[in-house]
Amino acid sequence: MKSPSLSRIAVYACVAAIVAVAWWRFDQHPSPGPLHSSHASVAALQGGSGCAACHAESDFTSRVPFAAACNACHEPIARQMAVGKGIHGSLETKVAEDCAKCHHEHIGDSLALVSLASFQRAGIPEPDLYEHEHAGGLALTGRHDELTCAGCHIHSSNPMLNQGEQRFLGLTQECTACHEDIHRGELGDDCAKCHGQQDPFKAATHFAHPSTFPLVEGHSQRLCSECHTTPAVFTGLKTDCASCHRDDYDRTSKPAHALTGLGTDCASCHGVAKWSEAKYEHDRDFPLNGAHGVLDCNDCHAPGRPQQEVVAFGKSRGCIECHRDDYDATTKPAHALTGLGTDCATCHGDSKWTPAEFSHTAKFALVGAHAPLACTDCHAEGTPQREVLAHAANASCTACHSSPHDETMVRRAKEIARAAGDSCTVCHAPTAARWSDANDLMTAALHAATGFELVPPHDTQSCAECHTGLARPVSVVAHRSEAEWKKVFPGRTQDACEACHDDPHDGQFEGSATGSDCLACHERTAFMPSRFDAAMHARCDFPLDGSHRAVACSACHEKIDGVRRFVGTKSECVACHEDIHKGAFDRGNLPREVRGRTDCARCHTTDTFAAVVWTAEDHRTWTGEELKGKHALAACADCHRRAPTPAAGGAAFVATLEHPTPFQPAPTACIECHADIHAGQFRPADDPKAITDCTRCHESFDSFKEITFDHQVDSRFPLDEDHIKLDCTACHKAFDVGGTAIVRYKPLGVTCADCHDPRGGAIRSGGARP
Repeated sequence: MKSPSLSRIAVYACVAAIVAVAWWRFDQHPSPGPLHSSHASVAALQGGSGCAACHAESDFTSRVPFAAACNACHEPIARQMAVGKGIHGSLETKVAEDCAKCHHEHIGDSLALVSLASFQRAGIPEPDLYEHEHAGGLALTGRHDELTCAGCHIHSSNPMLNQGEQRFLGLTQECTACHEDIHRGELGDDCAKCHGQQDPFKAATHFAHPSTFPLVEGHSQRLCSECHTTPAVFTGLKTDCASCHRDDYDRTSKPAHALTGLGTDCASCHGVAKWSEAKYEHDRDFPLNGAHGVLDCNDCHAPGRPQQEVVAFGKSRGCIECHRDDYDATTKPAHALTGLGTDCATCHGDSKWTPAEFSHTAKFALVGAHAPLACTDCHAEGTPQREVLAHAANASCTACHSSPHDETMVRRAKEIARAAGDSCTVCHAPTAARWSDANDLMTAALHAATGFELVPPHDTQSCAECHTGLARPVSVVAHRSEAEWKKVFPGRTQDACEACHDDPHDGQFEGSATGSDCLACHERTAFMPSRFDAAMHARCDFPLDGSHRAVACSACHEKIDGVRRFVGTKSECVACHEDIHKGAFDRGNLPREVRGRTDCARCHTTDTFAAVVWTAEDHRTWTGEELKGKHALAACADCHRRAPTPAAGGAAFVATLEHPTPFQPAPTACIECHADIHAGQFRPADDPKAITDCTRCHESFDSFKEITFDHQVDSRFPLDEDHIKLDCTACHKAFDVGGTAIVRYKPLGVTCADCHDPRGGAIRSGGARP
C-alpha cells in the first residue's frame, strides 16, 4: 500500500483545520436559522458582527426581552410605548417588551414578521375588521369599510420591507392625507363636516349652507355650480341680489327699473320664490290718490319728459315739477304775477285742478281799509303788484305805505309785538278805517322799541327834555312831515351817551378800541364811580401790579386845561420816579433789555424798589465780572459795602428808608474781604505796600482748603523720599501770635540742623534757625 504524498497530507490537514474551526464556532455561537428578508437586507445586521445589534453583549442565550434592542431601530414603536398610544402602547408592559412573542425571527421568510398571529396576540382577531380604536378611533364606514388594509397602507401586504419603509405607521386621520383637497384649503381641513363616508363625495350630504344666505324656495333647488361659477371657489361671493340678478333687473320693462331709478335691493319688492310676483308699495314715496290712482305706470314713467318730471319731483317733492303748464295757464289770478307759491296742494286737491280753495286771510286778512279793495287794486301789474311782492318778502305795512318812523323803532316794535304781526299794528290797528287813527299812548314798552328804555336816570324826565320841539305828549303824529319827525325823534340809542352829553375826556378815546363808548368804563345809571379797574388797566400798555395797585389814578393822570389826561401818559419809570443811579445803568455798553424787561424793571420790581435779586448771570451781564464758586452765593452787601446810614430822626435818615444808600465798588483783592490767616507770611518782602496774593495757592472759589501749592516746585525745600511721608504739621507748626494760633510756613531753615538736634536726633520746634 502506498504512503500518501506530502501534498495530499497538507490538503487533509487544511480541511481538518477548517472543519475544526467551523465546529468550534458553531459550538460557541449556534444560529437557529436565517433572518427574515426585511432584516437580512439591512447592512448593519449582516455577518457575524450584526448579531450584537439585537443580542446585546453577544448574549445569545439570555431570555431578556428584545424591546430595548428592537426600539433602537423601530423608534415610532418606542414612542407609542412611551406615551401609551397605538397598538403597542395599549399592550401590557410584559407583552409589549417581548417583541419575539409576536414577531418571529431566524426562520427565514417561512413566516411573515407581521402575521395573523401577531394581530391576534395583540387582541385583534382579524386585521381587515380592525376599527382603528388604537389609532384615534377612526370609524371605517361606507366606502372606507369596503377597503382592504392595503387600500390605505400600501406596504401592509408586502412580504418584505426595505429599510425606511413602514407597513402601517406614518398615516394621519386627516382626509387630505389620502384625498386631494379640491377646495384648496378654502373650506378648512375637516372634510367630514360636509362629506360622509357613506354617500358619494359630490353629494356632500352633511353640508349646511351658511346662515348668511339660506337656500330657501327658489334658491333651494339650485346646483352649486349655478352660483359658484368659478371652479373650486366657494367663499367670498356677494349676497346682494343684484350680484346675480343684474340681467333680470336690466331687462324688466314694467317698469324699467334703471329708468325709474328703482334700487338694486331686489328683496324690497321681489320674493325668493318667483321674480314675477313682485310687490311694490307706491305709497311709500308717492301715494297714488285721486286722479293719480287711475294712471298707468307709463303715463309718468315713460322715457322723455314724463320720466324727467318724475325725477324732478323726486328731488323737490313739489307738484309744480309735473304741473308747470297748469300753473302757467291759470289767469284768475295769474299765479306767477301774484306771487302765489308752487305748492299746488295748498289750494288744489288731487282729484281735480278746479275748483280751488284759496283763503286770503291765511296770509293777509282783508279787514278795515283793505276789505273793500278789488284784487286789481293790489295785484295789478306795475307798482301795486311790486308792493304786494315786497310785502310778501317782508311782511310790513311799509311795503305799501311810507312810514315817518325811524327804522330802528319799526324793527324793535316788531320784535316786541311778534305775535301781533306787523310792527305798525302795535299803534295802528288793522281794523281801523284810517291810518291816522293811531294809538296815542306811548308806553314804556313801546319806547323801548325805539332802542331807548326809560330806566333810571332817564325814567323821570319829560318827553320834551329829550325830544326838542315837542310841545306836548305825542298824540296824533300823522300830520307831521318826515323832516319834522327826524328833528323831533332823531332815533337815539340807549348807549349813545354822546348824543345828549358832552365828552368830559375831550375825545381822548375816539381812536381807541372803545371809541366813544362811555359804557365801556362808566355805568349807565351813574358817571361816577368808574368801572375801570386793575383788570381793565392790565389791557393797557401799563398794567397795574405791585405797589402801583395802591396808587390813586390822579397821581399819574393829571388835569391839563381842565381835562384829566389818560391817553399819552408816559409809562417810563423816570416819568414818575427819580433815577437814584444817575444814569449809571444806561451807558452805551450795558444791555437795554434783560429777559424781556427794560428800564428800571431790568433789576427792580414794582413790589419794592429795595429788593433787588441778582443772579450770577446778572452780575456778569452788568459788571463783566463772573461770580464763581461761593462768590455766587454771597449777598451783594458782602462785597459791596454801603455808605454809612445817616443818624436816625433826620430827613436824610427818612430818605434812606425809601432809597437806601448806594453800594460801593467791590474790592478785587482777596485780602480786602477775607482775613489773612497766614499773618502776612506770604506778603512780598520787597514791597511793603503790596498785599498778599492768595490766588497763588488758593485758586478754587468753592473751598479755601483746595490749594495748588507744589512743595517740590514752589518752595526752597523739595521733599525727598523720607520727608514726603511726613504730615505738613510735622514741620509747619502753629505759634501763638497775639492770642491767635498761626501756622508758620516762612521763614524756615532748609538744612538738617535747622530741624534736627545733632546731639540726640530730636526735632527742633518750628525748624527755625536759632
